[in-house]
Amino acid sequence: MKKCNPFCCGWWPFLLLPLLLLLLAIFFYWRSIEADVAANANQALTDNQLSWATADTHSHGRNVHLQGVAESEAQKDLAIETALSAKGVRKVIWEGQVMPPEPEPLKAEPLKPEPVAPEPVAPPQLRQAEIIILKNGETISIAGASGTALWPDEALFIEASDYQESSDFEPLEELNPLISVAQSLPDGATITVAGGELTLSGTIDALGKKKQITLATEAAFNGPINNQLQVKLAEVEAAQLVSKTECQTLFDDLSQSESINFKTAEAIILPESYPLLDRFTQLSLRCPDAQFLVSGHTDNTGNPVFNRTISLERAQAVVNHIVNSGIDSSRFRSEGLGQTQPIADNATVEGRAKNRRVEFKITN
Repeated sequence: MKKCNPFCCGWWPFLLLPLLLLLLAIFFYWRSIEADVAANANQALTDNQLSWATADTHSHGRNVHLQGVAESEAQKDLAIETALSAKGVRKVIWEGQVMPPEPEPLKAEPLKPEPVAPEPVAPPQLRQAEIIILKNGETISIAGASGTALWPDEALFIEASDYQESSDFEPLEELNPLISVAQSLPDGATITVAGGELTLSGTIDALGKKKQITLATEAAFNGPINNQLQVKLAEVEAAQLVSKTECQTLFDDLSQSESINFKTAEAIILPESYPLLDRFTQLSLRCPDAQFLVSGHTDNTGNPVFNRTISLERAQAVVNHIVNSGIDSSRFRSEGLGQTQPIADNATVEGRAKNRRVEFKITN
């Protein structure tokens, strides 16, 4: 008769049940060890004021997985070292994140002056001339000394309306550009040419107008220019004053209707934006108690660090224009936010144009 081994006998299933129970006991005991290891690591983190990090074994035995957001690499390393020192921990696996370092705050610095080109030499006839052009209301008067290239016969005084018809001026083309400049001058202002140098004198009510007249004069007179135009802002009547809330609304409306334009990748305001800056200046006079934060913004094109820098420089250029117009500098400060606060989609040309902006916010 054939012998029966344990696996062919009917009593072998009775061995399977104890085996399963033993495996379950080992599993739950191991899970208990894992829970203790995780608890020990979390307690160590809390004791060392590192509760931003959490530890879990994830069923990996005594290997601890760390999660959380560390403020720095040093804080991350401290958390790993602390968890590794806890009772029962064999290995620490980092699964968290480290916050990127904050960029250093940008400080507003005075804009570097543009390099000064050598002074050009005026045309020979203007270099020898002595001329005075006076703006008086709607009338422009021209006077010159005798014995010069432009005034060959005698001292003359002539109204600009008769200028083109006079045969006493030789050549007429020499003075035409200056007559055009004189037409944009404020009442009572003068253009004087003597010794090859041109001098602008008078009082004007906006810095942007002065800058535009300066550009026009440089184009009309190819020589040294002494600009003595004084900016004196027009006084604001009591009826024109507004509250800070109304003032903020007016600034917002003006900012949304037009944009301050700069040279590409530079903080130089384009002349086309001078009238807008003058309106911002005049508007600030209507709320004399308001203090402003001028914020520069860019689109997301280019390097983020450069964008923060150029946005600050552009905001400061706007502040400089307003302050140099005669507004108290303590009322304005600037900041550069770069590409961090878009108001439109940077994926489109129109959106990027909207994101390149300068904003005014009343802070008090």
